[in-house]
Amino acid sequence: MTKDVLIDLIKGLQESQEIEETSRSSKSKPEKCGGDSGDPLSSDEEEDKEESRPEDLLGLKMAEKQFVKAPITVFWDVGSCGIPEDCDDRYASMVVNNIRLALKKMNYHGVISFFGYGDCNLTPRKVNNSICRSGITYLHVDGNGESLKLC
Repeated sequence: MTKDVLIDLIKGLQESQEIEETSRSSKSKPEKCGGDSGDPLSSDEEEDKEESRPEDLLGLKMAEKQFVKAPITVFWDVGSCGIPEDCDDRYASMVVNNIRLALKKMNYHGVISFFGYGDCNLTPRKVNNSICRSGITYLHVDGNGESLKLC
């Protein structure tokens, strides 16, 4: 996954959360008196439209039946798509949570494993700590790609 894809995923999830919050608050409002509000959609059609919006916005497709409970592994190339040094130390956890949320919205409910890999010696300590605290299994790969070990 490239940095741009991750950023787009995070932005899309934030937008979908805003839509869900708006949807929840509009559903709790009492209906207007006097019948027709002039909206061409019935209340049932409106609810269906709102529920499908997050997937439409993100361009996500629902999991096929045989993959709903399939195990999923996410690989993160920290060297090519790293965490900016000036980011909050919870950044990696937020990325992991947003990926989990996106997969759940797509109806994937299998075990999800995260592996990050990169040169731990070239990555700032704050970033390494953020990745390790997030629950990602972080693998050190030296510059030659010949050595592999846990950070």
